[in-house]
Amino acid sequence: DLVREMKVYESLGSSPFIVKCYGQLDNYNKGEVNMAMEYASGGSLASAIESKNNGDGLSEWEVKAHTCSILKGLEFIHGKGFVHCDLKPANILLVADDDDDSPYSVDGFVAKIADFGLAKTSSVRSNTGDDECMRRSKVGGTLYYLSPEALLENTQEEASDIWAVGCVVLQMLTGLVLPWYDNPTENQLSSIISIDTPCSGLPSDWLSKNAWDFLFKCFTRNPNNRPSAHMLANAV
Repeated sequence: DLVREMKVYESLGSSPFIVKCYGQLDNYNKGEVNMAMEYASGGSLASAIESKNNGDGLSEWEVKAHTCSILKGLEFIHGKGFVHCDLKPANILLVADDDDDSPYSVDGFVAKIADFGLAKTSSVRSNTGDDECMRRSKVGGTLYYLSPEALLENTQEEASDIWAVGCVVLQMLTGLVLPWYDNPTENQLSSIISIDTPCSGLPSDWLSKNAWDFLFKCFTRNPNNRPSAHMLANAV
């Protein structure tokens, strides 16, 4: 899996919104593969959500800054012909930023996308003779962040990452993945995602109009009508 992830990093190249991979470390122990990665001293976005405001969510300005970073990272990933497939707060790391005036910085940290172990080539790129090990038909990722088409149609493309962005933003705003359900079973969760919109149970006055508009764009049920990362980045 690490060798496969290394190939994804090599194909992607560098972006200020993706955790840097510096390459493979020398194998001192036979059979082991180690990757040298950029140090994320701020931990994960998941940890930040849990620790701030007693776990009740981040402020909207903080959410906006992190969302801009995530969308810029996704725009880069999709532009290279890849789908992340496992976008969630645990896979978004906070890296120290020295630019105090950066619009992407929160408390001196910028959110960067990490963990490309489940990444795959998009359907467009898969038809160009790309490395077979980077193609994958089986749906991967974490159930809470999977899109309806991933569950119902076994389809995972760029639009599925956008649905996951909506789930990440909802979690940043509320502190919870599904704020109105109490520990659903896997079958219940699959049913919820298949027929419901993740933010539909929130009170109308919980969020600003801009936040609502953004979430509903991400949670457009037809993936063909879901905005791209580029479109959302320009609308945040």
